[in-house]
Amino acid sequence: MGIVVQKYGGSLLSDLRSLENVADLIVESKRRGNKVIVVVSAMGNTTNHLYQQAYEISSTPPKRELDMLVTAGERISMAMLSIAIQKRGEDAISFTGSQVGVITDNRHTNAHILNVLGDRVRAELEKDRIVIAAGFQGVSLNKEVTTLGRGGSDTSAVAIAAALNADICEMYKDVDGIYSIPPKYSANPKLIDEMEYPEAITMAKYGADVVHYRACEIAAKFSVPVRIKSLNSQTGGTLIKDKTNIESGFVKSVIVKNNAAYVTFKDNKSHSNRKIFFNLLKSYPVELLHISEIKKVNGFDELVLLSYYDKNDIENFSKELVGNIHANVKINGVKTVSLIGVGIINKTDIINTIYGIIGEEKSNQLYCFSGDMNLTFVFGNGKVDNIVKKIAIKFGLEKDEAY
Repeated sequence: MGIVVQKYGGSLLSDLRSLENVADLIVESKRRGNKVIVVVSAMGNTTNHLYQQAYEISSTPPKRELDMLVTAGERISMAMLSIAIQKRGEDAISFTGSQVGVITDNRHTNAHILNVLGDRVRAELEKDRIVIAAGFQGVSLNKEVTTLGRGGSDTSAVAIAAALNADICEMYKDVDGIYSIPPKYSANPKLIDEMEYPEAITMAKYGADVVHYRACEIAAKFSVPVRIKSLNSQTGGTLIKDKTNIESGFVKSVIVKNNAAYVTFKDNKSHSNRKIFFNLLKSYPVELLHISEIKKVNGFDELVLLSYYDKNDIENFSKELVGNIHANVKINGVKTVSLIGVGIINKTDIINTIYGIIGEEKSNQLYCFSGDMNLTFVFGNGKVDNIVKKIAIKFGLEKDEAY
């Protein structure tokens, strides 16, 4: 019997009928001979609704109390799903993150997992029970309830799969998998059947919102195969695993990130402003995409690209940064377009093609940077739709197209 971890997002648990459908799928997997661990998000928009209520009471609710509040959503899901499964004749038990043994650092609202003990989960699997675990949450070293921030249930699922040596982590979403181009830019995007961990991490970090990059990083570290698919998918979805590419140098996807901020400030030779910047950054769910320095006679010009999910987070971070840093700070909203693929930076024809497309569109491109898996262009105000569509056509990212 293999161990299968299945994760179900809130949109798939939006009401009782949807929850019952998920229960059917879980029972079916169990009766195929699997040991099943299920990780759940809160039902529907429960988490957002709880946050909204908290902020109606106070514009600055304490982060500890926010964690205590919103973890109630997953507890509802796990208990309801356990009841539905037991109604179908299978034994099941629900656990909170702390009962699973998800140990985190002490940060509230954006904690990171340090370890997953999983002793109670193993014991229940030995009793042939289905285990339903609350995603998005854990318990800190200080024995406080914590939440994992954006994509927390994805991260929980992969971490539990790693700790229990699961054969696979199946993530059920409201999309069929990961596409080569965001569907909003194409009526005919290609579904990516398989991809390597580094590609998935890079895609997630630069704008593909199907799975969080922290979940992909854990999967890569512990070699956990992850399959992303929908409940009703007629395909196998997208499988993220170890090496899949025989040869590199191809564009696998183009990704757009609309929620990005471009920050510039001056620093002295002791890097005191940079220290202030990174100390503040640790306190916010805002992520670093890229940093570069230009050396000057009296210090450095710092150029930083940030990513965020909630506009309030970047606005609050910006206010605190301006109030604490000892230099003129400029923060501008930007968007990025990233080409993802193993070894694409070594293909000069790809680079020339992209610059040609950007030149045709007369776009407000600010700068470009690259990594092992990405070639990323940063744009100021203005639409990038035509650029993305032309890239998709040029590199065969739509169905029945080939580069």
